[in-house]
Amino acid sequence: MDTAEVHSCIRETKTEFTSEKMKPESPVSNKSASDKSGNTAPDKSNGFVPDKANSLPEAQHVRDANSQTIFKNARLTCEFLRDYSGIPLFSDIQPEDIEDMTDRYQALLGIDFESDTVKKVHVHSKEEEIVYVISLIEHKSAVDYDVAMQLLRYMVMIWYEYAKQQNAIRRDASSQKKFRYPPIFPVVYYEGKARWTADLHLADRIQSTESLQEYIPDFSYRVVRLHDYSNKDLEEKQNGMGLVMMINKIQSPEDYTEFFKEHGEVINAIYENEPEDIKEVCRNVLWSLFMKMNLEVNKAQEMMN
Repeated sequence: MDTAEVHSCIRETKTEFTSEKMKPESPVSNKSASDKSGNTAPDKSNGFVPDKANSLPEAQHVRDANSQTIFKNARLTCEFLRDYSGIPLFSDIQPEDIEDMTDRYQALLGIDFESDTVKKVHVHSKEEEIVYVISLIEHKSAVDYDVAMQLLRYMVMIWYEYAKQQNAIRRDASSQKKFRYPPIFPVVYYEGKARWTADLHLADRIQSTESLQEYIPDFSYRVVRLHDYSNKDLEEKQNGMGLVMMINKIQSPEDYTEFFKEHGEVINAIYENEPEDIKEVCRNVLWSLFMKMNLEVNKAQEMMN
């Protein structure tokens, strides 16, 4: 597919979207045949290209396609933490170990929290007594120099709510000497091409002198920069998260054309072997990409609203 054809396809998709309300494909009504174990067999009939009539997300969902839509999925979150966190505790986690807690904090933290997801990750370690870790995944498409302070606000709220819950179970539980708060792993999923230049330590955002240094609170966060990984690196993962990350690297119709020219066969093979819920995420991310490529901001906002 050349660049002109890509633009034509996008314009056609815009027309259909504005004239008829699109709905995501239902995993229930579109399941392929199940095997004897009850698992859904991969659907290989349509390849990677989304079926516009059935699988595009409604406009109000598109703004979250590159963040919560991805990390709401337990399997994708599992693959992300396992392959890109650098945390040994996550090396053996499975999708069933991931418990989504995002909605619990959405009302408390407001609209600024819409690009974040919070997960309780149950870990299995013989060396450490930790039973679970809270992962806080923040999505960024551009460098944000205040992200450490933003993450701190979220972390304090998570700990505050934890203490409140424990105190409801046992009076004054958080006041006891042995009381401990759960560990939180803050990570930024960064899609931008520019180098991440924001400070990685909270203390670097606070004016201080040597005499006050020990009183300044500090923590660091991990940055997973999308463009630090080549498409070859992501292909080798042979999983849904690698596929989503490859799609997220596309920035223009030219990138899109080159992407499928070079990697189309491998991409389709990975896509066809993924379960339906992962396929739907891929289609949603691809549709979000099309909107970013061709729609003006005011038109995109109008469609989203």
